[in-house]
Amino acid sequence: MTKKEDEKVRIGTKRALPPAIRTGSVFIRALHLFPASMLLAGIWFGIPKSELGIFWMFVGISGIILLATEMFSHPGLYRQGAGLAIFLKLVLVSLISFAGEWAGVLMILAFFIAVLGAHFPKHLRHRILF
Repeated sequence: MTKKEDEKVRIGTKRALPPAIRTGSVFIRALHLFPASMLLAGIWFGIPKSELGIFWMFVGISGIILLATEMFSHPGLYRQGAGLAIFLKLVLVSLISFAGEWAGVLMILAFFIAVLGAHFPKHLRHRILF
């Protein structure tokens, strides 16, 4: 994408985070991946839900904190590509309880969407969709 084309793309605004919050956000993101990975493995290998409860709790808590820091940093996140990726991921994860043998596939799709939403180029992640 040329610079002239890039200027035409409407990208959401970003607030500067204090260094401590920015660093904390990176650590929370890393801590979010561990229990999420354990859930993926547990769901894929058919571990009983009762044994995965602690991982669900840590994924939920770290996810809420991550979402709060992202919403603070990008006030219009819900209107951007990254916000759409978060919404799709939450929908997929919420369907896991009802998915039966498809639960592992839903979790893999959630991971895939999360990685794309976090690593696509800025002009795609933070493009204002509506």
